[in-house]
Amino acid sequence: METRILVVDDNARVRELLADMLELDGHVVYQAETGQVALQLMQGGLNPRLVVCDLMMPDVDGWQVLASVEQMAERPNVIIFTSLGDLASIERLTERYGCTVMKKPEQLREVVAAARALLNRPN
Repeated sequence: METRILVVDDNARVRELLADMLELDGHVVYQAETGQVALQLMQGGLNPRLVVCDLMMPDVDGWQVLASVEQMAERPNVIIFTSLGDLASIERLTERYGCTVMKKPEQLREVVAAARALLNRPN
């Protein structure tokens, strides 16, 4: 069975690089350039096993995407890939949503390993 991943980032270069790296790791990757597009994809039936999402985006931000993901019947794992360095926000993300937070751009290569670990753990 194919593993679907949704990458959400308004920075095309980062989004495409992440998508390429995850595809090379054997995943089927969908891309959304805004949170609004991500919500439309998921409301349209895309049920990813993993969402890799930036926090700071125009229109619908990563916080709103997380709130929608939390309401899904089959909740995907989430990696927040952000340049936001606010410790309180990061703690809130991990405590409230149980997601993995990774620092952009320093941990770009580590996202694939984190994705693999999340997707391989039992539900």
